[in-house]
Amino acid sequence: MNSINPPHQVRVTEHWADLASAQRFADLRSPWLAIMAMRIGPVSEALLFDRVDDAEYRVTATYPPTAGPECSELEALAREAVYERRGLVSIPHEGGDNADEQSAGCHLAYPIMLGDFVHGAVAVALATDQQERINEAMRHLQWSLAWLRDFLQQKVIGTSGTGPAAMALEGIADMVGPKNFSEAAQTLALRLVTRFDLERVAIGFIKHGAVRIEAISNSASFGKRMTLVRLIEQAMDEAVDQERAILHPSPAIEDGDAISRAHQALRDETQCTALLTLPLMDDGNIVGAILCESVKEHGFAQRDIDALNAISAFAGPILTLRADQSRPLLSRLVRSLRRGTALLVGPRHLKAKLVLSLLVAAAVAVSVIETDYAITADASVDAAVRRAVVAPFDGFVLEALARAGDEVSSGDKVAALDDREHALEALFWQSERQQKLLEYDRAMGERDSGLLNVIRAQIEQADVRLGMIRSELEQAQLLAPIDGMIVSGDLSNSIGDAVTRGDVLFEIAPLEAYRLTLDVDESQIDQVEPGMTGRFLSSSLPGAPFEFSVAQITPIALPREGRTVFRVEADITGDAGNLRPGMKGIGKIAAFDAPLIWVWTRAFRDWWRMTLWSWLP
Repeated sequence: MNSINPPHQVRVTEHWADLASAQRFADLRSPWLAIMAMRIGPVSEALLFDRVDDAEYRVTATYPPTAGPECSELEALAREAVYERRGLVSIPHEGGDNADEQSAGCHLAYPIMLGDFVHGAVAVALATDQQERINEAMRHLQWSLAWLRDFLQQKVIGTSGTGPAAMALEGIADMVGPKNFSEAAQTLALRLVTRFDLERVAIGFIKHGAVRIEAISNSASFGKRMTLVRLIEQAMDEAVDQERAILHPSPAIEDGDAISRAHQALRDETQCTALLTLPLMDDGNIVGAILCESVKEHGFAQRDIDALNAISAFAGPILTLRADQSRPLLSRLVRSLRRGTALLVGPRHLKAKLVLSLLVAAAVAVSVIETDYAITADASVDAAVRRAVVAPFDGFVLEALARAGDEVSSGDKVAALDDREHALEALFWQSERQQKLLEYDRAMGERDSGLLNVIRAQIEQADVRLGMIRSELEQAQLLAPIDGMIVSGDLSNSIGDAVTRGDVLFEIAPLEAYRLTLDVDESQIDQVEPGMTGRFLSSSLPGAPFEFSVAQITPIALPREGRTVFRVEADITGDAGNLRPGMKGIGKIAAFDAPLIWVWTRAFRDWWRMTLWSWLP
């Protein structure tokens, strides 16, 4: 019983079907680019840059269909490959100021050459910068373009159907059509026999470390104990073990000599003139083989070898996909588990084993090694004491001698208010008092006791008023009450402005008495206790941390930028140095020792608990 096919397998099948049914080159572009991108992997973006109706070069297909952020860079690289007529490799932002921040990856481009004519280029964004993967991707890109170039050269789409690429397309159509793996393999074997006039074609897949035949062209059902089947499987194993195509009795297709004893034994048994075995590849791994027998006098022509090579290159992934789709869900899970286990055992996949070993060692280390768990919070420096300089009376600003940030000493003049009105008023009352003194002397001569009492009261009133005015005249000179720094207040731009009695004009803080205020997140406030120590780093002095001790926790929650915090007050315990009120930075309260994994995952665990609590009934 087959399970439902995963979406990615359905998409791959659809691309192969579109490729097989393409009747024009315009219909071929998108499915070909998608298959190439999925096969070359890992690819984030890809594009086809070529001519349309002999017009200017432009992007004619992209993968994925919606252009991404790297599309413009890929187009520029493809255009450069067209003009330089060679393959190019580019590392995005290589050597820039932000090079260290860029994710690992590179861009590849290769031109589509039709003789001396450049038809266009293909560019891909490869999500790796490993040289081995880049070389492998470039080779696969060149091979894919060779297949596409063959279509263009022979005008296969809509005109001719005899080239290697056309034969490969027919084979793809045969494999995409059937619903299961066995039918696809059998259909392909029959197609190859008919198309290339062969005596027999066998298709085998690796099972339990050896190739087992899945389809033979001249027999829908075959016995596994037949001598012929055993010889065919041995010949396939011979090609798979050497990881190469074998043409017997001719020299090997690739450079060098191939061992072909099993092929000779099969040839002796079948009396055929030539044997050709082609490994089936999927994702860089050999998954099986196709063995072709010919009884023609001259064996295999080079044209037929090229076409069979093209077909086998596409047959590997398609048949693997069909095989996966035909397996039940449990079988797929077992197969995936075996693939994962294969990374851990055996002599291969040394890099994967090394990476896994490092990951395991890192997991053990972060679970055992303990570190100081520090509660991090935004912090600011405030003055422990602030003295205010206020306006003594209603008036106007006459001059400003200091402003915020200036250091002052006790008694230093920081500003002055306009006292001319008070001076005139003082003169008025002084003259008024002199007049009353003359009147008083006159009343004394007349011995008018009642008038004397009235004038005496008026003189006393003038004296009181003069005392008040003189006091205000003295207060018009605004003096610093203590030694310290002006932390707020600047009247330099307010000369002539009116002030009201009681207005705070300056605030002065002593230089050696500071208080640190930390905004601790509500999820960590329960871990803070008075007496805990920590370190504060100011944005203004990033190279000089200051020690502090928690003095008080304010039990009032405050909103801060979308989160809730509690205010914690702390005293600077060490040398305040160059600290100044208003400085901001980051404070870290040393709470307790905990494993690294606990410290790194604390926020996630808290979030998960709250999320789980909200979901549970």
